[in-house]
Amino acid sequence: MKISLRLATCFLILAGLLALLRLKQASLVIPGGSLRFTDTHSIRWDSSTRMINRTGDDPYVWVELPATSIPIQEVQIEFGGPVVEGRSRFYIYQYPAYLNGVMLNDSYATTGESHVTSDGFTIHWKLANSKILRLDLPDDLDRPVEIRRVTIISGFYGSWAVTLMWILLLAGLLLPLAQGLPVAVQRQPWIEPALVLILIAIKLILASDLKLAVLGFANHDDALFVAQADTIMRGHWLGKFGELTLAKGPVYALFLAGVGLSGAPLLLTQAVFHALACFIFVQALRPLLPGVNGRLLLLMILLFDPHTFSSEAVGRVLRSGIQPALTLLAIAGAIGLAARMRQSLRCQLSWSVFAGVALPFFWFSREEGIWLIPSLLLILGAALAAVLRESGRDRWWRLGLLALPMLLFFSACWLLRTVNDIYYHAPISVDVKDGAFPRAYGALMRLIPAQRNPSVPVSRETRLRAYAVSPAFAVLRPYLEGAVGNGWEQLSRTADATQPADHEIRGGWFQWALREAAAKAGYYHNAATADAYWAQVAKEINAACDEQRIAAGPARTGFYPRWDDALWAPFRTSFVGAAEVTVQFSDFSVQFPPMWSTPDQARLFARVTHEGAVPEFVPPTARTHARMMIHHVYRWCGVAATLVGLLAASLAALLAWRSRSHALEIAFLFALLGGALALMIVSTLVDVTSFSALHAMYLAPATPLVLAAWVLAPLWAWRFLRGAAQS
Repeated sequence: MKISLRLATCFLILAGLLALLRLKQASLVIPGGSLRFTDTHSIRWDSSTRMINRTGDDPYVWVELPATSIPIQEVQIEFGGPVVEGRSRFYIYQYPAYLNGVMLNDSYATTGESHVTSDGFTIHWKLANSKILRLDLPDDLDRPVEIRRVTIISGFYGSWAVTLMWILLLAGLLLPLAQGLPVAVQRQPWIEPALVLILIAIKLILASDLKLAVLGFANHDDALFVAQADTIMRGHWLGKFGELTLAKGPVYALFLAGVGLSGAPLLLTQAVFHALACFIFVQALRPLLPGVNGRLLLLMILLFDPHTFSSEAVGRVLRSGIQPALTLLAIAGAIGLAARMRQSLRCQLSWSVFAGVALPFFWFSREEGIWLIPSLLLILGAALAAVLRESGRDRWWRLGLLALPMLLFFSACWLLRTVNDIYYHAPISVDVKDGAFPRAYGALMRLIPAQRNPSVPVSRETRLRAYAVSPAFAVLRPYLEGAVGNGWEQLSRTADATQPADHEIRGGWFQWALREAAAKAGYYHNAATADAYWAQVAKEINAACDEQRIAAGPARTGFYPRWDDALWAPFRTSFVGAAEVTVQFSDFSVQFPPMWSTPDQARLFARVTHEGAVPEFVPPTARTHARMMIHHVYRWCGVAATLVGLLAASLAALLAWRSRSHALEIAFLFALLGGALALMIVSTLVDVTSFSALHAMYLAPATPLVLAAWVLAPLWAWRFLRGAAQS
């Protein structure tokens, strides 16, 4: 206990020293002769005389800033000579440090307060935590002006010193608490649930002022989910059938409908849902986490996942708002069942049912959910092996409970197909998984192009040959080679200029072009008509391929892109980017820029989400700073914590193999790390073949698996090591 107190005291002293260092950094004086500019316009600057002069219209300079001066709260510039008088004034353009990129308009310009001195004048500006400093000179400035010095006052956060200070401060406060907590909980069991509620309350408070971007024209994403939720609320399932009705799973639309009917704000509801998922995940592991410190640490690390505060993941009406929670719930169901195979059948039944319910909700929330299936099978396989090694009377009951989740999953699939059959006359769950559309897409992907481009699934030249062998597909020619195709080609080019496609429709957009073309041709009256049409296309093209009337590869179905050896280099680069998003939160953003929508679209979004749109400019609040600080702490720890987790998992696996025990713990660790790796690989493959996918909206579900490994791998490795030493 004394050692812990001494260590905690050292941490607190170091945190105090770092705070003093940051306070010293927060005030910066730059002499005029030392000023450096990253960009100038209609300006002549002489650093030796410190004189600046206008040479044309719209004169401005971008001041080069050291990293420690960001975010800027105040700026004072001291000028020499007589006061400049005229129609125009000196302006400072600012841009909030918590927003990604820089998009300036007149709302970010501010005028300062002028004061005359004995030999010149000063201008003082108050800024809202800016990450830029652009000085605009008067448009009618007719003489040189001397800049004597620039004084910058920075906000407290934004420095590595502050990030390390918070880490040491938390360690110094939590270490003594952790020492006495187990004994306190043993005496007063209510302390643990009280601490759980306090952690959840802090999370919800920090998330309570998040802002929602309204993208009323995102017809394939935000607007689609909101429209489907609105029709569900009115009792009409997913609405009138069209080419997008069954393109995406209905889970998020159902979630939005529940939000709309409840009257609760969407962002707060998503935060509560995530907190609940974190709590259930920790409870699933309770038999293997007997220590209260380990459970609370795991809950805290999962709760404050920076992606759940980031506009890139939760700032739009997108499935990424609930995907991390659904991932935790799906894997928690399997872990909760596997960890209790030696407990009562009643306890196992509850977790078995939970796993069987959580899995279809995860599966039908996104179309690429296959990435988590190997992890779930590994967990349940480890439980199956444990049951098969036993010979008790209730062995068959336990085997049945292991099979129950899959039975419930297939029952949910049947139910969704039945509902869609009733409403749209085709037993299809999601048309990128069921029905003929994946077969037709796969048939088109069989065709060998004259010139390969990994990012173009079906080139214009390939389509022209396909029209000749498939009369059904030829019906789409006026659309794909006309306005529809041209529109999607332009969108795919402008959406990701880093991946040129030579005036072709890239992989991320081709399926939408196919759907729109078929809809304009009249094949999307109902699901049965659309399915029959795509079945005919698949039949005709596959027949031409099999009969060698067109150059083609082996039969295939679905949307998996072709692999090309030329992709290895970009794959490696993109994989590093995916890892940075997953473990370093490089895609973090506090707020989206303002998004424009029509009044009708804004009203529809508000009716479903009970949220207002992002305003033009929101000054940062104390909660904004807290969210950014959490992001800095996680990002600063990300690489080191992940490496420690990997090394600890390897050590735990070695110790378990030597002792021939702890198979469940090792299976859980491999499932967590393997699941995160699988999603990173999938996102990387999409990024190099289809569209930019290195974003939190795709990778956020992998992060909680990595965060869990940060805690579980070292805890279990230490426990196994102590057990090996004692034996």
